[in-house]
Amino acid sequence: MPVPAAFDFEGPIANPAIDVAHIVYNELISDATKQRYPRQVFEAFDAYDDARWLAERSRGGHSTGTTPLLVDCFAAVDGLGDYAFTELAMKRMESDMVYNPGAKRFLGSVRGRGPTYIVTSSYPAMPLIAAYDNGLGLRNVFTHGRQPNGEKSLQVHDEIDHRSPMTVLTAHPAELAQFLDEYLPACDNILRLTGNGHATHVASREHDEVFSRVTIPQLRRELEYMFLSQKGVMGGHRKKHVLQSIAPDGNIAFMGDRIVDADALRFARYGFSINCTNREALQASKLNFVTDDIMTLYELFNDVQGGMFTFESAAKRYACDDLVIFTPGEIAECVDDVKKENARMKAALKEQYAAASV
Repeated sequence: MPVPAAFDFEGPIANPAIDVAHIVYNELISDATKQRYPRQVFEAFDAYDDARWLAERSRGGHSTGTTPLLVDCFAAVDGLGDYAFTELAMKRMESDMVYNPGAKRFLGSVRGRGPTYIVTSSYPAMPLIAAYDNGLGLRNVFTHGRQPNGEKSLQVHDEIDHRSPMTVLTAHPAELAQFLDEYLPACDNILRLTGNGHATHVASREHDEVFSRVTIPQLRRELEYMFLSQKGVMGGHRKKHVLQSIAPDGNIAFMGDRIVDADALRFARYGFSINCTNREALQASKLNFVTDDIMTLYELFNDVQGGMFTFESAAKRYACDDLVIFTPGEIAECVDDVKKENARMKAALKEQYAAASV
């Protein structure tokens, strides 16, 4: 049986300049809502999200990757629903520059060898459209929001609506804004106290109590699903859980590039990072790739899926002028230098996208 292959969307498949949460915040959120929730609030929440995951990682606690869900809430305060998100995604997906060089050919090649999945913390629209465009089953795409549950596959727009939390969120904008006004300071307090033992525990309890003060039951249930139980999150521990459901023995290839991918990279037997600038993800990688054309990995993935891949000779066998491969030993010995090489390539890809989108 071929080894299944799974990929994060933003970075490995989509150009690193494609960060859906940031694009939505920049292009859709109103000035009034940005004034109420300025970028520094957005960035502080992102820092809280990662710091809490690190603090609770060993006991399977907080699963980082909730920042895109926060942006959903900002949009809902403005009354922006799935139509606005999907329209933005459709416009972006009309350009092949959404994809990394070689990504569409690579996905087609990998898909032709065995089961192929997208596992991403993104809002559902872009990854589902990408899956449809590249012949992947929509049930093989895991995003934030409601997850595939074995029902028959829907059409793309219906699938987006089925997964998205926006219908509930947009129905109660004033109450949602009131929740955010309490929730974000509670998260900031945890960030400030992280690692301070009892104080952090008390702050976490106060954080959880914010949800109990939401008086509209449907909204409270949705917010608890998103942020408290974190079943609507697709990051950190949740990505690992998806891989476990596909391959309980870990015999799966996964490629990611950010902190939300670290647990999945560690779990997967073939946990590969690409153009990765995050220390946790790098240190969890079995191999790290630096390349401006994902098709340089075709032979390697072909061998993985065909059961002919060995780690012992990988760096020597597959490296070429357009592909640098770092082993775990090299990452451990000089992680900062490895980060610099990855950052250089990521910046080049972002610049290529920016030049093409002018």
